[in-house]
Amino acid sequence: MLGPALGGLLGAIDPRAPFWAAGAMSTIAFLYGVFVLPESLAPEKRAPFNWGRANPFGAIGMLVRHAELFSLATVNFLYYFAQYVFSAVFVLYAAFRYDLSSWHVGLLLAFVGLLDMFLQSTIVGPLVRRFGDRAVMIAALSMGGLGLVIMGLAPNIVIFTCGVSLNVIWGLAMPTLQSLMTNRVSESEQGQLQGANMSVASIAGVIAPLFFGWIYWLSAGEGAAIPHIGASFFIAAAVLFTAAMIGLNAGRRRAGLAAEQSVDC
Repeated sequence: MLGPALGGLLGAIDPRAPFWAAGAMSTIAFLYGVFVLPESLAPEKRAPFNWGRANPFGAIGMLVRHAELFSLATVNFLYYFAQYVFSAVFVLYAAFRYDLSSWHVGLLLAFVGLLDMFLQSTIVGPLVRRFGDRAVMIAALSMGGLGLVIMGLAPNIVIFTCGVSLNVIWGLAMPTLQSLMTNRVSESEQGQLQGANMSVASIAGVIAPLFFGWIYWLSAGEGAAIPHIGASFFIAAAVLFTAAMIGLNAGRRRAGLAAEQSVDC
């Protein structure tokens, strides 16, 4: 909630200021992690250090070896891939189509952060207890896709804001997805799993901004190759709907395996 508002305020003062502020905060976070943050895993539960698992590709190998874990990791990749439409296109799109300044964009994203904070702190727990992690994840991905479609079609800033607000529900997919994944590995593998997930997110972070930036370039302005400027949001929505279907099928396979094991017993 505070980051977008601060970035919009600093950006209105000087375009370089948000980068200096972000660099300073990242440095503080690094120093805090090195000198203050304690290790969370008990010594007896820590796996021996292994260079094969320490490198990013070795960590991703863990996902490949587990079929359902790999399916959920694919959902994780698609989640982050679609999310990068915001960093690659959102500010340019809002400025071009609705004439929003960096300060206005910062306020809008701060409002989104406020809604996200409310949902994460009050809604996600009861929903998971009532419907389960998988159902909440699928619903959140689907609602995120719907919000992106509305954003791409919105003729004015009011409807665009409604789409952005609906898109906040998308954030419920990440904690439920992480819960589904962590429940499928041992305690000693939790760190490796988180590293693998961040590697997957980093791959998405390399590919997605280039892709969505290219799509926006093809769709913006007169005589654009793609006839609708909201094409980036439509593609991101399709990515989220695909992620929801993969998550649904992964859950069905697990349920099927459990039923087979019950019959065998």
